[in-house]
Amino acid sequence: MGGGMEKFTGVTVSSGIAIARAFVVDDLGFAQSSQHIALEQVVLEQRRLRDAVSEALSDLKQDRESTTRELGETVGDIFEAHRVLLDNPAFIGEMEQQIQTQLSSAESAVTAVCSRYAKMLAGIGNERNALDIEDIRKRLSSKLIGNESFLQRLDSLDSPVVILAHNLTPSETAALPLSHVRGFATEQGGPASHTAILATALNIPAVLGVNSFLSHVESGDTLIVDGDQGMVIVRPDNQTLDHYLRRFEKKQSQDVQRLAHLRDLSADTLDGTHIMLLANIEFPEEIPAVLDYGAEGVGLYRTEFLHLGKDQEPDEEAHYEAYCTLLRALGERPLTIRTFDLGADKVSRSLGADLEKERNPNLGLRSIRLSLRCLEIFRTQLRAILRASAYGGKPHPFFRVMLPMVTAASEVRRARTILSDLKEDLDDQGIAYNPDLSLGIMVETPATVVKLNHFCQDQKKGRPKKDWLVRFLSIGTNDLVQYTLAVDRDNREVRELYREADPAVIYMLQQTVRCGREAGIPVSCCGQMAANPMYLMLLLGLGLTILSMPPKMIPKVKELIRSVSIEDCRQIAHEALGFEEARDVENFLRLKLREYDHDYIDPV
Repeated sequence: MGGGMEKFTGVTVSSGIAIARAFVVDDLGFAQSSQHIALEQVVLEQRRLRDAVSEALSDLKQDRESTTRELGETVGDIFEAHRVLLDNPAFIGEMEQQIQTQLSSAESAVTAVCSRYAKMLAGIGNERNALDIEDIRKRLSSKLIGNESFLQRLDSLDSPVVILAHNLTPSETAALPLSHVRGFATEQGGPASHTAILATALNIPAVLGVNSFLSHVESGDTLIVDGDQGMVIVRPDNQTLDHYLRRFEKKQSQDVQRLAHLRDLSADTLDGTHIMLLANIEFPEEIPAVLDYGAEGVGLYRTEFLHLGKDQEPDEEAHYEAYCTLLRALGERPLTIRTFDLGADKVSRSLGADLEKERNPNLGLRSIRLSLRCLEIFRTQLRAILRASAYGGKPHPFFRVMLPMVTAASEVRRARTILSDLKEDLDDQGIAYNPDLSLGIMVETPATVVKLNHFCQDQKKGRPKKDWLVRFLSIGTNDLVQYTLAVDRDNREVRELYREADPAVIYMLQQTVRCGREAGIPVSCCGQMAANPMYLMLLLGLGLTILSMPPKMIPKVKELIRSVSIEDCRQIAHEALGFEEARDVENFLRLKLREYDHDYIDPV
């Protein structure tokens, strides 16, 4: 701990540079205090330790008594064993000695001594007692910190910080006060995690998957999060700090100039093809940024963030007001509402209360499957969507609803039946809605791609558009890559296998665009590939002309679109389809991008 400058690499998920003091969150979700104290604080820290021990002993006594009453004396004796350990003068004496000789804070002393004991016990095969020591560490740490979450502590700060944590949940990320937080880095997480999506939406620099770096940093250290290069720099030397300060100022100036120059320009290729650039958002409050960055509308509104971090599910009025807020700000610009994509790591507390914990949630009850299981919640959302579709007294021409992770046509038919029932209810109540509301699906699995003819058969049979099962397709590349390659996108052990440029993925994209074109159905792309300049020419060459991405990526993508021709992009896509390995496709696309974008920097 301490010492000179150290650098750590992870995965860049949200670009930008953050320079501030470190704010370390421990594995309990508490803010870590400074590790070192002044000499005159020794007596106070030792007193804090003794008070924490006393409170923990009292809790252990109560836990033992209540557990014995409910589960029997044998189980209750577990807490008696903890009490004996905690009441050992030699054990606590080592912590007091650590405070006095090392000038450690009480929290740091508890961690150091408990870790030493746990490691020793584990080393001789006594895993059970090692876990007992870990339990004691958590109890004492909780008492010392006062059970105050790190989010509560952030509100009282008087200077900006960078958050460092083993992991941040989506709800914690969404609750970060941006007035105090300049960026964050975590040991867990990957580029397609929902924490990463939120970081991009909040326009906050972030690096995830930084392996085991928390033990090398303490709260108060100067820290740099380089979201462009996927790097975390702890205690930068003066030369490094000056370099990043200059980069930060230059980047801000360039972003302002680019934004002002490109905001009102059309995203047209050199040979005159218009590419519609839409925004992915999580919160209605993002709309000013959407318009500032020059988006033509919203191609993906992730409504699950209405659910996350809530003790109760949002009611119909909460949904309705959120959608109307967007419509008021967007006017008649396109707006696509995705029904809640909950499940896996995004199940809210109240919704997940009755659901069994799944061994493999990514292949389990999530997205449209969960919606069709929780019909009351699904009906509430769809009814609010229908009401909003006539906001302002007339049908909105570009207001659409999209179903996530559909794998069977029967799922769409069930959703359409629910919509039909809700329309009848609204008719009976005299409530306006758009009777011709467009319904589309996300293309996120190989099964969907293989069965696209089933989804698009109404068009080929010449039925009226209002009767089509599906009116539009939107490719979600984050999940499509994961399911095509059978790679958990957030698993560090197989992260290198998650390759968007894999020929199998490109084939899935090609087939989706081809099927949509043959059926006369618009196809868009709203995954991370759409926001990555390296894949832009490939996507355009495959025939995609509607892209949806985080708002802040739009100026860069628009700038590149205006420098390429569709004919060149088709040739690039043709050549990319000829490679056998993802790395060859990546190298080829990087080479081509450098020809058009001389400022392009390869990610770490």
